[in-house]
Amino acid sequence: MTPWNRAVLALSLAAIDPRGLNGVIIRARPSPARDALMQAARSLRLPHVRLHPVMTKQVLDGDVDVSATLGSGTVLMQRGLLARGP
Repeated sequence: MTPWNRAVLALSLAAIDPRGLNGVIIRARPSPARDALMQAARSLRLPHVRLHPVMTKQVLDGDVDVSATLGSGTVLMQRGLLARGP
């Protein structure tokens, strides 16, 4: 099975049971193949988040919101990108 076939299979399975599969991670350099795969994901109406390669764990998972915490006097958490809904 080629890498393209595996990627298309992963998208198809995510479209069938998105909660059961719990997401798909696609790592690809900028290319026409990546653009075609992302277009396929959009056509299947799969929610997606595009991440920068050097994002920290705090940005992805969430962490203490320092400025809001200092302003309010109580600890406030900031939601990470992966916790946000579609």
